[in-house]
Amino acid sequence: MKSDQTKVKEYAALVEKATTQTTAARKLLYNPGDTAKAELKRAAEKMEDLIQFMDAGKTFKQGWNQAINKKFNRQLGTQQISSDATKTTILEIVARIKLGKGTGKDHAALIALIGDVGTAVGDLGSGKSVDIDQKKVIDVETDKDKKKKLQDKKDEFDAFTMAYKRMYSCCIPEETLRKDETLKALANGIYQERSGDAQTGGCKKQQRDDIKVNGEKKMDPRGGVFECNIEHQIDIALGIKKENVEKDAIPLVKWPWQTVSKAVMDSCPAEPWAGHYSGSVVEILMIFDLFNYISKADSHDAHPLASYDYTQADFPVKPVYDSKRMNSASRRARAALASAYLISNGMHSANEVAFSVKLYLGLIQKNSKDRKAKCDTAATVDISSLMTEATAK
Repeated sequence: MKSDQTKVKEYAALVEKATTQTTAARKLLYNPGDTAKAELKRAAEKMEDLIQFMDAGKTFKQGWNQAINKKFNRQLGTQQISSDATKTTILEIVARIKLGKGTGKDHAALIALIGDVGTAVGDLGSGKSVDIDQKKVIDVETDKDKKKKLQDKKDEFDAFTMAYKRMYSCCIPEETLRKDETLKALANGIYQERSGDAQTGGCKKQQRDDIKVNGEKKMDPRGGVFECNIEHQIDIALGIKKENVEKDAIPLVKWPWQTVSKAVMDSCPAEPWAGHYSGSVVEILMIFDLFNYISKADSHDAHPLASYDYTQADFPVKPVYDSKRMNSASRRARAALASAYLISNGMHSANEVAFSVKLYLGLIQKNSKDRKAKCDTAATVDISSLMTEATAK
């Protein structure tokens, strides 16, 4: 049995690692290097296009304000952007990033929006929004609330399908599925291969749970892994003036604190845990890729689908797996930014994103028979180094 002194030392080592990765994450968001800035700028341009398209076409019946409040609310509700954000607010953020004048708050907000789009699409793959047809709506005619929820989900799927026709045309080879079916295939592949369920062998719900205090979900604000930045001490150390924290610092977020089972934590005791193996990092990277991939003629960047094990039925012409292109500077910057967002606000830790990030970069060979994430004892070092690499010197 471990002595109290040993336990204190082990916990201190975990806090040090949590601080290391949180510092690297927030530093990158405050001060991205040239490659990371270019990726953010390109993504901002596509996000602007998506916002304008959705609003102009009234994709959601009440336009952008309904979309922002009902569909893009997963990260917005964490206070990365105010939950009542308007289209104008978002476009102002996007405009600053396009000009290379984005703040740490702006960069976090853009990636939050990218994550929200990815979440909506990822839900299509899990079946949460796909299998909804008019017959089912009619079947619940007498239950108005249920009927409305089903119709909302159908509207959501239709909306994103229309929007994505504008975004992924450069990414999907002409020889593949019809464009209007590709989104489903992409979402399904992501869900089957990289979701939290896939990474835990279908045991995510059993392995994780909300942390509760006196029967209520723990919702204390956080700004990094554990509580290492609860008073913005890391932000201040990175140059944010104490008197300007509320205005200039990346906000602390309110999101349910989660944990994994003791058995999972015991399997990886030397790395900090924030929640569970992350599917969110994959959703962010998927949208980053669809926004930023230029063309298959680009010799420096791998096709967005290259790291997936899609079947021939899904994609008759599969992208070439080229580890050098997988690990390109642009993809490394995207991976660093996606990791930085999730680690900077404590939603995930380095160990929880490392498996998917290393697969994305071709640093782990694909193996469709074993998609489970494993403890990565080098996670803090490797992911922190990746984020530091993408930070301006």
